[in-house]
Amino acid sequence: MVEYEILKRQDGTDRLETININGNKFVEIAAKKVLLSEKNTKEIISISAGHFNPDGTKYFDDKRNVAIPHKPTYFTALIKAIAKVRT
Repeated sequence: MVEYEILKRQDGTDRLETININGNKFVEIAAKKVLLSEKNTKEIISISAGHFNPDGTKYFDDKRNVAIPHKPTYFTALIKAIAKVRT
C-alpha cells in the first residue's frame, strides 16, 4: 500500500487548503509526499472531493481525486486550461 504524508510550510502548518461547497461537501487541495519505498518518494499536488460527516470529520470519496506531479509547468497548464473552460 502506498503511504502519503502532507508536506509542511516553513511555519509548520500543513500545505493544505479546503474549499467548502454546497454545505457539507468540500474539495481539498494538498501538497503531499508519496512514499513508494524507503528510498523512493515523489511530491504531488492532490485534489480530492468529499463530504463532512455529522461529527465534523472528513470523508473522502476514493473515486473523486486527482494527483498531479509537483512540477510548475503542469500547474501553469492546468490554470490555463481552467481559464479556457470558464469562458
